[in-house]
Amino acid sequence: MRISSVRFGTVEVDASRVVEFPARLPGFPASRRYALLWADAREVFWWLQSADEPGVCFLVTDPALWIPDYSIDLRPEDARRLELGSMDDLAVVALVARHGDRLTANLRSPLVFNAATRRGVQLVLGDDAWSVRHDLASVEVPALAGIA
Repeated sequence: MRISSVRFGTVEVDASRVVEFPARLPGFPASRRYALLWADAREVFWWLQSADEPGVCFLVTDPALWIPDYSIDLRPEDARRLELGSMDDLAVVALVARHGDRLTANLRSPLVFNAATRRGVQLVLGDDAWSVRHDLASVEVPALAGIA
């Protein structure tokens, strides 16, 4: 599948790397399909590039890489929306933002998807234990140039 991207130009993406968010992500009503692209050789960050809007792209990471005890309570209705048959198919990523020389992750509103069906949804957790700006500690931001 070919995807146009402002950041990467035209890229060829295996269809198995495309996640569909049927309810769309808040604030991005024209984007429904997103491709996961590696952002760094360490496989810590990925780009979530919209397949529908070339200018929409997010940096994401697996929260468990940073916080081993990070967990979410998936409500039954969210599991149904994801068509989740097994929790083994659940994938969770957090949106990453740059603040000066620091990176933060939104742990309160993770993106979750079914790795088998590639259906996703953004959750808004009611638990105050997780921050929308969790500090990911110092990382070499120049190695990830272009993070806004």
